[in-house]
Amino acid sequence: MFGNLRNISWQSNRTKRVAIGALILAILGTAIGFRFLTPFIFDGLVVILAWFATYEVYNAKKLDQKGVKDYFLYPYLSIAYLTFLLGILVATPFAWWLHVVMQIVLVFALCIYVFLMTYTDKEQIKASKMSKESMGKISMKVVKEYLKLIFYPAFLILLLIPINHMDRWAGVVIDGTMTAVTMLPLFAILMVFIVSMLTDTAAYAVGGILKGEKKLAPSISPKKTWVGAIAGLFGGVLGALLVILVMSIDPTLQAYLTDRIGNADMVISVVMAVGLFGSILTQAGDLYASWIKRRNDTKDFGKLLPGHGGIMDRIDGAIWNTAFIFIMTLLLVFI
Repeated sequence: MFGNLRNISWQSNRTKRVAIGALILAILGTAIGFRFLTPFIFDGLVVILAWFATYEVYNAKKLDQKGVKDYFLYPYLSIAYLTFLLGILVATPFAWWLHVVMQIVLVFALCIYVFLMTYTDKEQIKASKMSKESMGKISMKVVKEYLKLIFYPAFLILLLIPINHMDRWAGVVIDGTMTAVTMLPLFAILMVFIVSMLTDTAAYAVGGILKGEKKLAPSISPKKTWVGAIAGLFGGVLGALLVILVMSIDPTLQAYLTDRIGNADMVISVVMAVGLFGSILTQAGDLYASWIKRRNDTKDFGKLLPGHGGIMDRIDGAIWNTAFIFIMTLLLVFI
């Protein structure tokens, strides 16, 4: 056995992918485990992911060459989390409009600040004179790039924050007593990551083995095939089934889902449909990320994870699934 271990090429890309993938799962599992002590530990992981991912997209798009200053982004990410948190703690029952208003005010304030700072920047003034373009147009271009970064990837990742606290508004009557559904956030979080991970794994494994000739999007990602994409859909549905089978051991969550959706068969059917659509979004998000990298002549978003690239290379599909699961959870809780 140890002889076989010595024969493994630890420098190979596949070995690095497996090792780093195991490490990612361990970190995610640890954060979810600590969530039973306090959900704010998972919040911290989400904010860190948002920081790294936003910086990687910033670098991949070479925004420093367009006059975009990265240090304006980090205060936004921190304050955006605090506004989410304030809305969560204050809004009882959940008031979706409070989150929307707070985020709009925050983004509007940031855009005004960025516009003014760019308008008075000496380097941008020199560029304006050379290009004969007004400072107003240059400043607006910079603001537009900030808005793109705020939405993708920052805002999509930060949607995990309200998902993580959704149990504050979920309850079901059991034996005449209103009981909080404390496992609902974990159920939603697992639907985000397990569906996305099994989608990627199935697409990568089956696509690599069968090597289909029909390419999914050759101009964007030449290695992706229709065979791999279809396998990814099955992987997403399988991931959703695994989540519901594991989480159904909690009687409160089981009672809540059947109360809100229907009988057990209906719950499984709905969860499978969510897994299927989440898988589609995961693959669409992966293609969108590939389009960004190809457009900017970049192979990977980063080098933090050997064999995988950067943080964004691992969560580029999951963040679109996050938005979908957030909407589905809202519908489950409030409609």
